[in-house]
Amino acid sequence: MSPVALAWEQFRFERKLFWRNPSAAFFNFLLPLLLLVLIATAFASEPDELEILIPGVAGMGVLATTFTALAFNLTLLRDEGATPGRFRGVEPVPVRIEQRVAGVELTGVLDVPANAPFFGDHFPRRPVFPATLLLDTQMRLALELAREAPGIALATPRAVRMTHVKMRSFIVPLQRLEIGVKLAPCENDMLRAMLSATTDERTVASARLELARSAGEDDAAEAIDASVLASTAGAIT
Repeated sequence: MSPVALAWEQFRFERKLFWRNPSAAFFNFLLPLLLLVLIATAFASEPDELEILIPGVAGMGVLATTFTALAFNLTLLRDEGATPGRFRGVEPVPVRIEQRVAGVELTGVLDVPANAPFFGDHFPRRPVFPATLLLDTQMRLALELAREAPGIALATPRAVRMTHVKMRSFIVPLQRLEIGVKLAPCENDMLRAMLSATTDERTVASARLELARSAGEDDAAEAIDASVLASTAGAIT
């Protein structure tokens, strides 16, 4: 079978999978259409607003459909016996630790590479360092620091929730970032970390991370999986 025929068969197979999932059909196809109709109706007298809102909703629908199909395909390929580790995420970006107070806070330097595979998709004409990779790096540092924190020692900290995520500007190749992680005192077996990234004394990103105390091996695997998930997301955004 020719490559074109194989591609066509794969396309037909993925379309059938998509339409046979009612939730995917509604949230990724019908809902964006309904939003388009509502927005077009509400802003019918404001063409300038429509020129911004309609492409945005259309792009949201396309991205949502693409990510849903990716999740289906990865699951199916794994079930069919694809080798574990075949679909690798992005390698962690190295950070040079400048200052460290064990279990309390640390600061480090991240030098954004001039060239990297993910710049081809993010974005071809104007390379931008993916925010998910920055958050993944900060989360790894927070988990490492949390292992030394009073009340967490000899346990395995795991990331529970990340909130107040703010990206204030684009991060471009060759830019130097100062990464900061600061832990609050442990309360009820929970740690809260303040994450920051600055350049030229200007904050470019910030977030808050909640960490839970757990000593189980399954939770350790979950913490690692969370970091891997963030890296994988950075590879496809």
